[in-house]
Amino acid sequence: MDGHQLDRALSAGRQAVERAKLEGVALLLAQGGGTGTGAQITNRAWRHLLNAGGLGEREDPDTALILARHAETLEWADPYQALRCLGGFEHAALVGSALAAAQLGLAWRAVGTSARIAMLLALRLNPSVRAWLGVTPAMPLSTIRGLIGINGDVT
Repeated sequence: MDGHQLDRALSAGRQAVERAKLEGVALLLAQGGGTGTGAQITNRAWRHLLNAGGLGEREDPDTALILARHAETLEWADPYQALRCLGGFEHAALVGSALAAAQLGLAWRAVGTSARIAMLLALRLNPSVRAWLGVTPAMPLSTIRGLIGINGDVT
């Protein structure tokens, strides 16, 4: 994606957090879709690139192709440019939400691989947000509903 698209995705995450703050939300559970083939391949590339303990995975041919395509940009270790080249709307919006939550003093918890990757990217962009970000173990939907007081179907 180009820089403008990345900025729009980061802004979408920020706007979601701002709306939550206005509604009185104090804890955000962030989760990406990450179920499509493209998202899964991108998540594997991020796990390899970030060398994230607990997310580590051996490189497969699809991951190698993505990393080779963006090798020059990724070697610069600029997390903004890496997100632009390798990201995608989902990761960028999650990063934007994590950064915004910290700036607004809201607790933000990553649920799932895409959100964990976004948290690591947010920390590389701005290490000072660490106090507001964290990881929540995978939880069944019924548990999440109970935590946030939702009854009925959630889509």
